[in-house]
Amino acid sequence: MPPVYEASAKILVESQLIPIDLAQPTVTANALERVQAIEQRLMTRDNLLDIVRKFDLFPAFESRNRLPKSST
Repeated sequence: MPPVYEASAKILVESQLIPIDLAQPTVTANALERVQAIEQRLMTRDNLLDIVRKFDLFPAFESRNRLPKSST
């Protein structure tokens, strides 16, 4: 069987600790929306390709130029 790569992480998303009447929050999204925004930033094609290249995960594909950088 081919190797399987798995990673996990924990992110602590805390709510504002200062009372709203003292300081207005700069982030108005709830915790789930904030985590989804972080996930979208991390899982971009370019970020994933950088990880593939850094750890040489698919050398056969890379040598045939099958993992090009996106044009955007």
